[in-house]
Amino acid sequence: MASAVKEAPAWIENFRKKSFDAFKKLPPEESRLFAKYDNCFIDFEKFKPDLSEHPIPGDLQKQENCFVQSGANAFTGRTEDLESKGVIFTDVITASIQHRDKLEKLFSRGWKNKFEAFNDAFFANGVFIYVPKGVQIETPFRKISIDNGANTSSKDIIIGGDGSRFSFIEESYSVKEDESLVTGVSDVLLGRGCEIMFGSLQNLGRSVISAGMKRCFCGPDSRISWNTGLFGGKLVRSRVESNMDSAGCVVEDNEVVSGVGDQKFDAMSGLNHVAESTSAVTRMNAVLKDSSQAVIKGMINIGKNAKNSRSYLAEHAMLLGKGAKADAIPGLEIENNDVKATHSASVAKVGEDQMFYLMSRGLDEENSKKLMTNGFLESVIRHMPLPQFRSMVRAAINAGPAGILPEYYEKGDENAGEVDLFGGHYKYR
Repeated sequence: MASAVKEAPAWIENFRKKSFDAFKKLPPEESRLFAKYDNCFIDFEKFKPDLSEHPIPGDLQKQENCFVQSGANAFTGRTEDLESKGVIFTDVITASIQHRDKLEKLFSRGWKNKFEAFNDAFFANGVFIYVPKGVQIETPFRKISIDNGANTSSKDIIIGGDGSRFSFIEESYSVKEDESLVTGVSDVLLGRGCEIMFGSLQNLGRSVISAGMKRCFCGPDSRISWNTGLFGGKLVRSRVESNMDSAGCVVEDNEVVSGVGDQKFDAMSGLNHVAESTSAVTRMNAVLKDSSQAVIKGMINIGKNAKNSRSYLAEHAMLLGKGAKADAIPGLEIENNDVKATHSASVAKVGEDQMFYLMSRGLDEENSKKLMTNGFLESVIRHMPLPQFRSMVRAAINAGPAGILPEYYEKGDENAGEVDLFGGHYKYR
């Protein structure tokens, strides 16, 4: 077990300064196509970054393979079994001192928008995971981020060696209802043949503004499955960027959004096919109740050298409130003709006749909406490969926003299945 609150080395401080310089110059949204659909305006000057430490509950310090962050304070519960396999599981500040050679490559990729640069300028800490070549870890790594009402940012670095295989689950919760800004950037680097399942459950308080960015850089024949549940927060900005830089890599991105009250969501999935014979699938479903709003964006970008690549993008939203609104905005930029790429998008409001049908079967209005929510989101949830994470997402949906306490879900289900989206699409029958 290890706890860490320490001063960052000089090279990290220089990185933060460069990030702040970029923050002052960059736009909030780098894509001109999506700029006019910005649903999550944030006044950064209103929030003073907090790099101080905050307490970590004692019960969370008893979990194994678990990293807990509260401000700059970080606690890592690791086992001897991990250390014997050469796995590094620690906080980013410690890793920047002890393993600088492994971090610098991911710290030198630059920034695309104001949110990324802001996070890198003011991140307090984060988790660092390195799994060596050929090592497979059965128990998922777990990160719990605790919002104490302060304005905090985190930066996570995850590296999988050639042929490694493991899972990572991050969870975000609030212990206060104060208005705050919580941001995070996660960079994932996959070696040849590496397989990673990444789960992200965001259930922050209803006064929190959240901005998260996850991106991966895929090696040859590697595979990553992104799985995201967005439930909490007042304003929520989420970005998942998948860079398929090497031949044969596979990306899957499953995302569900459930909004109530006056929540606003801005979710984006970017699939960047750079090398040949790459495959990617994005599934994004959102349910909006009351006067909540969501903008769901997706972009398939297939480069001129990405022949024999396949990509599929699906964005669907269901409206369950008179004031609820949603926009589904898919985009395709294709520079190679020898590819398969398709997309689908829809926004639909549940009619009074459909509600009447359910209520005539003995359900009240609240349970009718819950049944439709579960059914609509389940079409995405069932593709999430880790049973433990599927259970966590379903529990969060049923509990409502900010209704889940950090618990370790041991049991899952067997309802996940693989679907050949291309084989079933009318264009490719």
